[in-house]
Amino acid sequence: MAETDPMLSSQKTITPDIGLEEADLNGVNVLLSKALGSVYTLGAKTKKYHWNITGQEFQQLHELFDEQYSILQTIVDDIAEYIRSYGAMSPGTLEEFQQLSVIEEKAGYNPPAFEMVADLVADYEQLMRMFREHSQLAVNEYNDVQAEDLYIGFMHTLSKQAWFLRSHLENQGKNV
Repeated sequence: MAETDPMLSSQKTITPDIGLEEADLNGVNVLLSKALGSVYTLGAKTKKYHWNITGQEFQQLHELFDEQYSILQTIVDDIAEYIRSYGAMSPGTLEEFQQLSVIEEKAGYNPPAFEMVADLVADYEQLMRMFREHSQLAVNEYNDVQAEDLYIGFMHTLSKQAWFLRSHLENQGKNV
């Protein structure tokens, strides 16, 4: 049974005729909207850390965080466009993203470098778990192998970025 979400715009769009029922399209769009809000929030957090990193590892982490921000923004755009291609209006305000996100932020808190990296690792892993669940729901609940494939691609990208962060911690002799 497809979910409905008040965060999805009620603006009428043309329902795509791509072999999925409207209820299935709506269900996938609910999942994708949650993913969009979460990835956007992780991007904002990553950019904040990029701006506020200090210490001996400034240059390396400043560059790594900026690269990861760019990757996350590409994923955000892909998700938003996928939602549109499925006949829904994409969420796009900070308020919507905050309500949809599973990623938590701490306003005014600027942790030391090690904590920034460990925090981002935890966030990437949380997104991986959510994306894994969403990919299974997409195919098993909503009959959408294309959305499953989309999530699998995102998981590959997120997994690599989490590895880069974990490796940074391991090189310091620390474990998350």
